[in-house]
Amino acid sequence: MEEQIYPETPTLLVNETSKVHLKIAARWAKFLSIVGFIGCGIMILVSFFIGTIFSSINSMKSLAAAGNDMPVSSVSGPTFSYLMTGFYLIFAILYFFPTLYLYRFATQLKLAIQHENQDYLDGSFQNISKMFRFIGICTVIMLLLYGVIIICTVGLALFIAR
Repeated sequence: MEEQIYPETPTLLVNETSKVHLKIAARWAKFLSIVGFIGCGIMILVSFFIGTIFSSINSMKSLAAAGNDMPVSSVSGPTFSYLMTGFYLIFAILYFFPTLYLYRFATQLKLAIQHENQDYLDGSFQNISKMFRFIGICTVIMLLLYGVIIICTVGLALFIAR
């Protein structure tokens, strides 16, 4: 006996009030995803110029400190530039995926409401689920990283204090 994906009598209905709220959610999701794509683009552009920006700031510090005999900390050089470029590119890539899932959610939800198509609705909910899963996994990773940093910092402080 084959199992049906959709039962004959729906157990969950999307009434007109829900459709209105879903349309509003889709509009906001699309707006936020477009802003997110723009943010990703800006991060990628900044990643290629961040080394030059820090180098300029460092040279201004050097000029300002030249007359005062003050030591100047240096954060320039090719290694730092590559690290900052990589850092910004990684964050742009990490930011891209939830933004893409949010955009797909918005477009498929809009189509689902317009055409009253269950497959589009399922796809939209699948994409919002992927977005939340991605953000959740990133949050867990960051919390673990914070925990490791705190433990290492406390351990180092205790080691130095002896």
